[in-house]
Parts: sequence; structure tokens; C-alpha cells
Amino acid sequence: MFHLAGTPAQNEELTTNQKNYNAHHSCLFIFLILATMETEYLLTIIAGCFALLGIVLTLIGIMWWQNIRHFVQTVEKTEGTVIELVQHLGKHSPIVEYTDRFGQRQELRSSMGTNLSLFSVGDKVQILYDQNDSDSAKINHWLTLYFFPFLIFFFAFDFLSMATVLFVVALFVI
Repeated sequence: MFHLAGTPAQNEELTTNQKNYNAHHSCLFIFLILATMETEYLLTIIAGCFALLGIVLTLIGIMWWQNIRHFVQTVEKTEGTVIELVQHLGKHSPIVEYTDRFGQRQELRSSMGTNLSLFSVGDKVQILYDQNDSDSAKINHWLTLYFFPFLIFFFAFDFLSMATVLFVVALFVI
């Protein structure tokens, strides 16, 4: 071990440089290990990482889907009217006015924007909301409810498919 001499700022810069040096050499060491591995083992490791990522994404998608199903089954439902379409960065987002079960007017600014407007001003839409949490209101439409879990499942399927192909290549082709 060596002693650092100088100002605290200089000492901090030295230790930062040492960390960068160590991180660089760690990455180089990992690269050298991977470069010397046989191809089938390397493909198996990559396939395992893809499979793990696919499984994790699948679990996240399942939990998200279950939360949405629970939300849809337990919340209040009412009808709202699209009063305005807000355009931001080329995306159209509706603003919907509805009356909650206590007779109070509420306004929902949808966070889901699309390139093409799904709604027009004056359209009647079904609103789902938790009476204890006014910020939880959502338009009852597949895009506003299920788009992101669907996207997660899509990526999970892609990673699991790539893992399967890599496992097959590693076992039977190489």
C-alpha cells in the first residue's frame, strides 16, 4: 500500500484514476477469459444470460398483468367525455372529464399518447378509477391498460427465442 500525498482533491483524483484503471483491467481480464473459451461454452453462457433475462421479463409481465386485472376488477367504473386532445411531440393524448360516485367532476389527463388519435373530442369513454386514489384513473382501453405488459411479454419472448436458438447451435451445430 502506498501513501497519498497532496491536497484532498488530488488524492480523490488519484483514487478515481486507480478505480478506472482497475475497472479497465477487470474488463480486459473478462474479455481474455471469454476469448479463450471454446465457442460452445461461450454460446451456452450467452444463451443462459438471454434465458435468465427472458424469464425475469416474463415474471415482471405476469405481475404487471395481475395488477391490472386486480385494478380492473376492484375499481369504480363511470363514463367520461373527451374534452380536449393535447398534442406533445407528435403524440395525441386525450383529456377526459368524468363525474365520480360522489358527484364531483374530475379530469383525467391520459399519460398514453399515440401518433394517431384514438379518440375525438366529444367521444364517450369508460373510465376506471379507485375512489380512494383519484390519480389512478385510466381510460378502459386495451392500449392504456395492456400495452406495456404486452411489450414486456414481447421482449421476454424474443430473449427466450434467442436463448433457445443459441442452445441448439451450441449443442448440435458446433
